Amino acid sequence: MRKISTLIVACFLMFTQVGNTQDLHFTMFDFSPMYLNPALAGAYSGTYRIGGIARQQWSVPAGTSDAFRTGSIFIDSPIIRGIRKQDWIGVGIGFDYDQVGEVSVKSSLSRIGASYHLSLDKKQTNIFTFGVQLENASRTLDLTDARSGAALANAGRWATLNDDPSLLALVQSGGSQNGEPSLDGTYRDVIFGLGYRSKIGRTNSLSLGLALSQLFNPDQSVAQGRFELPTKITFHGQYRFLLVPRLTMTPGVIVQKQSNTWDRGVQTVFGYLFKPEKGLVLNGGLGFRAVNASALQFILGAEIKDLRFGLSYDMQLAGDIATASNTVGGFEIGVAYVGRIYKKPKVKPLIICPRL
Repeated sequence: MRKISTLIVACFLMFTQVGNTQDLHFTMFDFSPMYLNPALAGAYSGTYRIGGIARQQWSVPAGTSDAFRTGSIFIDSPIIRGIRKQDWIGVGIGFDYDQVGEVSVKSSLSRIGASYHLSLDKKQTNIFTFGVQLENASRTLDLTDARSGAALANAGRWATLNDDPSLLALVQSGGSQNGEPSLDGTYRDVIFGLGYRSKIGRTNSLSLGLALSQLFNPDQSVAQGRFELPTKITFHGQYRFLLVPRLTMTPGVIVQKQSNTWDRGVQTVFGYLFKPEKGLVLNGGLGFRAVNASALQFILGAEIKDLRFGLSYDMQLAGDIATASNTVGGFEIGVAYVGRIYKKPKVKPLIICPRL
């Protein structure tokens, strides 16, 4: 119980203190399964899973006074058996926080979802999953922090300020509307996800997923007019295999498309079983991300039985983001724990015959 309490505290500390990119994107995307794909709820062997990840994009981006921060925490569990005994149902909840730049555009998201894991064979070596989530999001634009038209460039996609010239002039002057220092907006979304997992032999495994969000183009405007979110498509995959005894290699890929914007990332992480008797695995690898900028990713981590840690750094190489940040990239830290609760076996009492 002490381990669980410590982990929960660590997740909330990360959630409130570290964090963000311009969109909710994580280099170590497997530390945020509920945000990545609702089909990942309950997609593991254990009783419950809890974890979180936090990212800080830039210490001081050019033209802004605040860092870009993002945080995400989650808990999920395979709660009940499905229609067949080799199937099961998973549920999960997640919370995210996002703060963008000088205008202080803040987003808070919460989601709850369920998934059905359909085993394609009795040994559960090939599993197909369908998941769905309900998401509630709220966004706040702090007018008092707006200082210039340049600063508004970071917030323009969150608030349709250009649709209202009087409001745009008000924000540029750092004023307030009706005495209120901020503007607020909310929206809801339904997210669908598909997943496929396969065990290949004793040591190899494959995981693929596809998520669709904002299919109904929710309005996320915090000002007058409408700002409809375009549909977002996310594909992700990982393949884990044994190179030599005690050394594994896990290539991974994530591709996201929203409107005309593509976000692509590839990475490879190696895991070395350092101490078999303690279940200690040391991880390390590299990745590359290309969107409106390119970044080289450095990934480190460790596993101690059911507890995982991760640390990454994105080094900006080229593009507008690299210029604005003076090539200073983003830091991430993640932690996750899989808990296992076993039922105590009922032992029948042994009756000894007095005649023997």
